[in-house]
Amino acid sequence: MGSATGALPSLAAFRACGEALRFAALECGDFEQTLKSAEAGDVAYLDPPYQSVRSTYGEYGYNDFDQIDVSRLSTCVADLTKRDVAVFLSLPSVVANSHLFDDLYSTSHSLRYTVASASSRRHQSTESLLMNEVAKDCDATQSQVAL
Repeated sequence: MGSATGALPSLAAFRACGEALRFAALECGDFEQTLKSAEAGDVAYLDPPYQSVRSTYGEYGYNDFDQIDVSRLSTCVADLTKRDVAVFLSLPSVVANSHLFDDLYSTSHSLRYTVASASSRRHQSTESLLMNEVAKDCDATQSQVAL
């Protein structure tokens, strides 16, 4: 573990997260395949790798999330919305502001960019949290777990 990662969450925070996720099904894989089983009443939180800003090695490795994947994601979110699945999507504001996500609600947050960078080169970035109409109206927007 790196030396500039910050403190670990408290045991109480881990327990609160465990309680909140007690009945959740967490899956890892290609988002299109993983989300095929989502149905009305489900909540999907999507935090995809960001498009690389480097010309060679991306923040998440070679062949990371590209414009084709962003288009696939937009189509998938539209399909989930039709199936009444609540969607929360975290993206860099530059991507979130593209025409592909015009039908989603958006809030922006400033944060310090830390992926694949030395602490001396970290910079401020703006990230957007987007949500569909289903998510905007669901109870999940009211619940929080403090870390």
